[in-house]
Parts: sequence; structure tokens; C-alpha cells
Amino acid sequence: MDTNASHRLRRRLLKVAHLAGLFLAMLVICLPGLWIVLSSLRPTVEIMAKPPVWIPETLSLDAYRAMFSGAGQGGVPVWDYFRNSLIVSVTSTVIALAIGLSGGYAFARYRFKAKSAIFLGFMLTRAVPGIALLGTPEDVFRRPATKFVAGFIGSPPMNMEEAVLTDGKLAFASGATLPLPPRFRSLVREGQKVTFGLRPDDVYPSGHGLHAGDADAVHEIELPVTITEPLGNETLVFTQFNGRDWVSRMLNPRPLRPGEAVPMSFDLARAHLFDGETGRALAS
Repeated sequence: MDTNASHRLRRRLLKVAHLAGLFLAMLVICLPGLWIVLSSLRPTVEIMAKPPVWIPETLSLDAYRAMFSGAGQGGVPVWDYFRNSLIVSVTSTVIALAIGLSGGYAFARYRFKAKSAIFLGFMLTRAVPGIALLGTPEDVFRRPATKFVAGFIGSPPMNMEEAVLTDGKLAFASGATLPLPPRFRSLVREGQKVTFGLRPDDVYPSGHGLHAGDADAVHEIELPVTITEPLGNETLVFTQFNGRDWVSRMLNPRPLRPGEAVPMSFDLARAHLFDGETGRALAS
């Protein structure tokens, strides 16, 4: 093989190796995104399975249908949130630019008494997050003002289900019912659509959790176990309630089998209710 042919072969091999390396790098970069997309199309049982299920056995759009079905049907009003976010972000940006440009010009162009102190005061206000002025983290966690806040504060997030007040009880689409906590009786009316919520700490297998202090407020329902996630001194237990997976925190855990019917305690003293139309919290 002459020198030119050998040089061309070497260049081709280097090019192939370069492309193979780029392909492997892009594969590593794209795999997490692919895993997220596949997880959104799989049931909770496969997502939480250990060892992990690498190749999905079933694919479903149920999660997307539930999400975009609308607030009145158990979903999230995504388009309303998007529209509101767009309006708020554009409006606040325009106002901030108008005030900021005027104020910046004044501070840069003019000299006046206590200029440095006033400027420092403005800068200090920017260092404090706005949410810190709304209340302590405990307040936001225990008394969220809206369904939206309740959904993203806390891990695992709050369990929430749509219900209708019927004969003084919370009636769910599956036919299940729960007593209406006494503190909400003056805040709701017969036939009103609401969203019922409980933190994972406030729903637990009977005998494996702590109530808020009022044992009479604990309501027990037998539910089938979907899957469990052992975490050492506690276990996250997923059970089927109203056709959805509800996550609960099991203290002093014991082994549970998928499909096993387990008495679950709902601590209604810690329950949250949100208006079915506005999403605002109903509180006494």
C-alpha cells in the first residue's frame, strides 16, 4: 500500500472513530430525556419497579389525558395556567423595564442626598425572594393558598382527588365516599365540586403512622396495594383510591404484596379542600 492510500485509510478510520464517539456522546446525553418521555407513557408500577424495567411492557397516554382533561375532570387546567403565566410574565417584564430604566437613569445621571443609601436599600430588597414574604416554609406547606402550590410543595407531593359534596359527604367518581371534616362544613354547599387533598404523611396503613392528635378524625378504608418503595426506616406505599395511585408513608414498615388489601387510615384533621373552579384553598 502506497503512502497516499495509507494516509487516506487513516483519515477515514479517524473520521469513523470521530463520528462513533459523537454518536455515543449524544446517546448518553439523550438517554435521560428518552427515559423521562418513556416514564410519562408507563404505569406507576413499571416506573417504581426494582430492578428497573428497561423496556416498557405497556405504553399509555392516560397520564397526558388526565393532565389535560381539565380541573373539573380531575386534571390540571394547563392552558389556563399557561395563559396566566404569559400574561403575568409579559406584564411584569414591561413594568419592571419601565421602572428600572427610569430609576437607573436617575441614579446614573443625577446627584442627590442619600443616593448611595437609597440605592443600597433597593438592591437589598432584590436579595429577598418574594415567596419569603408570604409566610414561613411551614405555613406554605401546611396551609397552601391554592391547589397549584399544594401540588409542588412537598415530596412526595400531596395526593389530590376531585369530589362532589353529596349528603354531607365527599363523593368521588369511583363511588367511594369520605366524611366531610367538620371545619369545612360552613365553607361548602351541597353539590359543590371540590378537590380533596392529603399529604402522604397523613394517609398511612393503619397502625403504621401518626395522626394529628384527634383519633376520631381518622377514617379507615381498605385499599389494594399497587407497589411499595422501601426506604429503610419507612416505606412509601402506593394504593389504589378512586382509580388512581395514592402514595402514603408507612412507619415501622412490614412487607406488603402488590394486590394485598390493606386498611388505610385517612387523617381528616389534616385534610385540605380546594374550590373545584378557582383552585383556591377553603379554610376556616
